[in-house]
Amino acid sequence: MADEIAKAHELAIANRFVEFLKGQLGTSFATAEASEAPDALTHDSEGNALGIEVTCPDYSAEEARNTWTVARGKPELSERYVRPGEDIADRLRHAPVLVNFTAALIRNAQEEINTHCLRSYGPPTYLVVDLSHAALTTAENAGHIVPNLCVPKHSRFLGVYVALTRNFSSQVEFFPVTQPCV
Repeated sequence: MADEIAKAHELAIANRFVEFLKGQLGTSFATAEASEAPDALTHDSEGNALGIEVTCPDYSAEEARNTWTVARGKPELSERYVRPGEDIADRLRHAPVLVNFTAALIRNAQEEINTHCLRSYGPPTYLVVDLSHAALTTAENAGHIVPNLCVPKHSRFLGVYVALTRNFSSQVEFFPVTQPCV
């Protein structure tokens, strides 16, 4: 995700994660700033750098395109966009159908975890698997999603977390992925 909107999204998620870490660790952190690798950097009260890498898997590549075209201000490119004057029932009949979407999201999230765990980052870094944009999946589904994810043994991350949006709100919650891969 190299464009400005994606970078802004990653930074927003990173700063929400920083707020979460403050509560979890009881330590103060500076507001995260955009970085290349990892996506964001913050510093604790002693000046120690802490990285946050954000990845945003979706149900499918097609759904990711649909989501990001809307975010980039081009909703007409989304297969889910209902055009002015268009019959919504007709649009729904022709829109893509998601089958086993939770299983697909778990599979894609695990692929992102595996890929990111192969990389090396300079400062100690957390990985945040951001699922907050996955419209059919909320924080209430965490009990089904997180236990189906694992952290590779070779991971250098301080921790891996899944971000999900609380149902009927824009509040993002973070859930640790603690199960090691076998």
